[in-house]
Amino acid sequence: MSRQRGCRITGFSLLAVLLVIILGGWLFLQSGYAARQIASALSDSLGAPVEVDGASVGLRHSEVQKVRLYEPGPERGEPWLAIENLHLALPLWDAVFGDRKPKEITLRGVTAILRLDRGGRLVTRLPQGKEGGEEQSAPGIRLEGGEAHTLEMALQCAPRQK
Repeated sequence: MSRQRGCRITGFSLLAVLLVIILGGWLFLQSGYAARQIASALSDSLGAPVEVDGASVGLRHSEVQKVRLYEPGPERGEPWLAIENLHLALPLWDAVFGDRKPKEITLRGVTAILRLDRGGRLVTRLPQGKEGGEEQSAPGIRLEGGEAHTLEMALQCAPRQK
């Protein structure tokens, strides 16, 4: 009897430890750490500042909330691109150990603000991507709900002083 009871206690203990590890891992993947890592990876990849408010990493896909892209450069004004929700079809196993490129990206609630000069030329500095990086095929991209705005910028010149 005591041997059987010892096996049960050991089995329940191992199960409890396994559940704690799984729960701890899940909480870690839902934390601000995951959002910071995703923002850093996007920023490095695009060559421009990126901010992310939250992220949820799952076994089959990941969700990123409130993504903001800024123009490259030292000064950070208003974001030129804001995405309410970014859905990445990227399994956790691939994100950790394999090809970190999602199979499909779904963008929801996208707002783009592009600045134009009086001649209609684009003034907004768009990211150029990482220099020297290898060329890769782009994943499938779906856009669900969004809007684009253009702002005409009038260049003001100071009068010449005599």
